[in-house]
Amino acid sequence: MLAVFALLVAHQASAIQATALDVGERLRAIDVLWAETLALDRRIAASPLIQEGVVFAGAGRNSEACEFLDKAAAELAGGEVSAGDAVTLRFSSPVVEPGKSAELRLGWAYLPSKPDAVSVAVAGRTVQLLPGRSVTVEVNPAWGEPDLALTPEIGYAVPTTVGTKSRTAYLTILKGGRQRIDTLSRATDPQARDLGLELQRLLAEPLTWTHETPILDWVYVGEQLDQGRKKLSELARLPFARHKQTVFRAEFPRQARGKTPPPDPQVVLIAVPSPTGGESSFFESYGRGRVALEAERRGWVFVSVRSSPSALEDALEWLQQVRGIRIRHLVVMGHGQGAGVALSAASLPIKPAAAAILAPNQASFLREWIELPLYLSVGLGDGGRLRASVESLAREIGERPDFRFDQIPNCEHFTVVAESIPAVFEFFDRFVPPILPEPDPDGGESCSIPPSGLDS
Repeated sequence: MLAVFALLVAHQASAIQATALDVGERLRAIDVLWAETLALDRRIAASPLIQEGVVFAGAGRNSEACEFLDKAAAELAGGEVSAGDAVTLRFSSPVVEPGKSAELRLGWAYLPSKPDAVSVAVAGRTVQLLPGRSVTVEVNPAWGEPDLALTPEIGYAVPTTVGTKSRTAYLTILKGGRQRIDTLSRATDPQARDLGLELQRLLAEPLTWTHETPILDWVYVGEQLDQGRKKLSELARLPFARHKQTVFRAEFPRQARGKTPPPDPQVVLIAVPSPTGGESSFFESYGRGRVALEAERRGWVFVSVRSSPSALEDALEWLQQVRGIRIRHLVVMGHGQGAGVALSAASLPIKPAAAAILAPNQASFLREWIELPLYLSVGLGDGGRLRASVESLAREIGERPDFRFDQIPNCEHFTVVAESIPAVFEFFDRFVPPILPEPDPDGGESCSIPPSGLDS
């Protein structure tokens, strides 16, 4: 564990403030706990609490969302909510020079039902955090970690103990970090420039974060592109991209890398998450990133977009015109409000080979998809009105060999995604022919679709 020293700086008032990042952290924790919890009674107890949290998050009421999600996490873990669960840990600036100090702000996502003082141990000092108050602690990792002199650039999870629970606060140690990000924001390479501009925005507007951004990784990718050490076509993944009105992340299989354009047309999967999690949801949650993993196993190009009215159109245009990819088959999926965006694929010039719509908020629009192979699911713990509209649509479509409707028991609007993934890819595999095996670099042939392990 990192041994560092700290200096208590100040107490401040008005410390109750939850952000989208606080909600996102809890949803990712719920995602992991849900997968690890086999006890049905715990899942049943947690499900309505998750549903309430998701509803509050969608309404922008982050404090209430955090409180319900903490209760749900406690149910899944078989424990109780403590006052420390409401404590937030945020560095005032998530980027620091090697050997320099950073300010860690301790605050509250909400006022706990038992407003007790919480003991917070960080950087060699223990602080008593009073309810509704905040404390700023000066943390210098280099003071107690000699190895940092050998590795001056690192993404660091600073260990803390909040009450009796271990937590981490993320800090990027980066030599010349601000200057390098400013340089990227003026890069001639458009992808590198977009990475730099977004990093500038995130550092200036920390309350807009929805997930912990791997700043070091973004800088390295941007510098590789800007300095010509790598071409866009050589990247296995692009952690952030922007095209017209749409932000997205993308991963590319081996056969789609190295040449522009790739020699063969590709299968492309575009996923549209609920706006609560943003473009990283399908990489970092929703079954611990299982959708991205299943796309990789099949050798598909995978793109997860941030919801916008033209998201699919913009992502496809970027893939074809910027990345030079010819599309063999297009597959789409959407969750919640993202389902409404996914539905716009019906008007694209490339007809989707199959679609999966999970707990759609706009079920009435699904009628545009009746002629397409369609997978549809809803959690039985989801809102009654939404569930009823989805069930009504399923009855209208009726029995068809290219339509599957699953009502998933003991889950709600968020966890229905993870629970649906096995059936989604089983459905996709019926309508998207396997990619032909590629020659293995070591001789012989390699299977492009290894066993998925979906049911493991």
